[in-house]
Amino acid sequence: MRKVLWSMTAFLVLICSPALAQEPQEEPSDIGQTEEVEVRLVLIETLVLDREGRSVADLTQDDFQLAVAGTVTEIESLDVSCPAGTVGDPGEIAAGQQRQQPPAPEAQRRIVFVVDYYHLVRQDRTKVLEQMREMVRHAKAPNEEIMIVAVADGLRIEQRFTKDTDEILETIHRLDYDVTLFASDHSAATGESYFEALSTLMDVLEAYDGAKAVVFFSALLSRGDVREAWFDDVVERAAAARTAIYPAYARWMKFPPPRVGTYRKQGTAGGQRVLPKLSVETGGRVPPSTTDLSISYARAQRDLACRYAIGFRLQADEALESHQVSVAVLRPGSQVFYPTRVRLWSEEERRESRLRAAFADPERFENPLVRAIAFPVRPVTGKTWATLLALQFLLPDGIVGSSFDLRATLTESDTGKAYSFQRRFPISAREDVSGDRLVTVLRDSTLKAGVHTLTVALSQPGREDVVTGRMGFEVPEVPRDATFLRGPLLARVVREGVLLEAFRNETAESRPLNRILGDEETVEILLVHEIESSDSLVSFWEACSTSKKPPSASTVVERRILGSDGQTIHSLDPVPFDPRGDGRARCQGRLDQLPAGSLQPGEYRLEVVVRDSGKEVARQSVPILVH
Repeated sequence: MRKVLWSMTAFLVLICSPALAQEPQEEPSDIGQTEEVEVRLVLIETLVLDREGRSVADLTQDDFQLAVAGTVTEIESLDVSCPAGTVGDPGEIAAGQQRQQPPAPEAQRRIVFVVDYYHLVRQDRTKVLEQMREMVRHAKAPNEEIMIVAVADGLRIEQRFTKDTDEILETIHRLDYDVTLFASDHSAATGESYFEALSTLMDVLEAYDGAKAVVFFSALLSRGDVREAWFDDVVERAAAARTAIYPAYARWMKFPPPRVGTYRKQGTAGGQRVLPKLSVETGGRVPPSTTDLSISYARAQRDLACRYAIGFRLQADEALESHQVSVAVLRPGSQVFYPTRVRLWSEEERRESRLRAAFADPERFENPLVRAIAFPVRPVTGKTWATLLALQFLLPDGIVGSSFDLRATLTESDTGKAYSFQRRFPISAREDVSGDRLVTVLRDSTLKAGVHTLTVALSQPGREDVVTGRMGFEVPEVPRDATFLRGPLLARVVREGVLLEAFRNETAESRPLNRILGDEETVEILLVHEIESSDSLVSFWEACSTSKKPPSASTVVERRILGSDGQTIHSLDPVPFDPRGDGRARCQGRLDQLPAGSLQPGEYRLEVVVRDSGKEVARQSVPILVH
């Protein structure tokens, strides 16, 4: 299976802690017993700048003062890492210019690029990816590791930390072709689920040593459904992860002032200033009034090259409490940036964190990758759709010849109603096949328009391991009095795979697949529209009409593949548009196949168009990248 990191919404976490002994009122008598009090060393990542915004490189432990929960606290240690020395604040670059590499280019840095698909409109997503590419091409330092994350239907680790510039650019380029990102509005997130995704990211980053920075590409300013506790959770986890947030505001206008310390109450107009608040309270920095997104990246680079890690100790009974932190520098004119809250966690919370971390960063935790896809095919009534549900995962070689149990729950977000499905699937053994095999499970369902959550669990009889996954998706409203297209949904034929069907009747959409596939073949539904030239490409589309007037006899459905220059590379014979059905919509679907070798390496678009007497009535197109 192609290495596409589909991650499910989860929470993780960081450190644990113990219990504090009471201060005795008088000297206790020596009765030959001792009491051990466990303490934890907590590190606070701190940035210090002078009045002109230059990094301050020559501070000692005596220059800092620390207060925890309002009480001055002894500083146990100070770890100084400042290879850049005293360096000025990166400024805005003029249009057409390129950002240069940061000071101390050989320094070790870890920076995360986060693309907030929930709050970026489609046209802004493309602009953000373009600027990300330019930053990496011209400003990435040689020893700098970059992780790429999408916040969309939860948290998705698109690429783990790497220094390889070509790999980073390839990942950014791939995001342009990921149908689950570019073609979705991702408007279904609640405030709680959105902050859960950010908390999950911080807990993933806690597994990596040292200071880190998140460059957060978003157009979010305020939300009306935000609770203070959600903010605190992200801040506390960011502190434990030693990670600061640097917003890159992508609405292409001036970033408003952060209004630090003044937040509107939940439910009032405008909500809370999310990005400025997260930036300030995690120890990051709010960008100036500029449309130059690279300034946030440049600041993160410079700031990571001059840090102070302040160490202090918390005792056990303070472990489960949230503590306000204040750091002051005694040198006049200093500006100090640091996380404002810290917390430790119990062993049970840490175990839960590690379990859920595996779902967010599966490659690091060596867990199988499970992908779930929901495709509303055709309207059944004015408010419901026939929907194809698909699961894809790699089945380890050791399980072949056995069976696995699949449990799935589909939940309606607006009503909370849940529908469950459970079934055991046998997997036949084959002596001529070694290694993992791709499994695709297909099932049909009828879903109401609205937001849904699909949760799946895979297990094998006799084993304790359980692999779970969760995805959110939205079923659209049924168009009225219109002709429209669904899809095309793309897949590639996979040899030596397993196709399992759990349809409720024998007339479901899987039948055409049976005519295409061999006995030991399956299809990998492409979440990223990327194939090899040797792959056989499968495309499924559905054309529907909710108009009372039937289509004319001259109405046809055309399918063609266009090259990067817009010229037709391959076309199929037009199909007469003859929709059938007794419900709200009449539909006509088709499964097309493009044989292996039909497309040479390059960039293409697959178009499906409905035409009536030469006039375009409906169109859908998707990109395809061929290697």
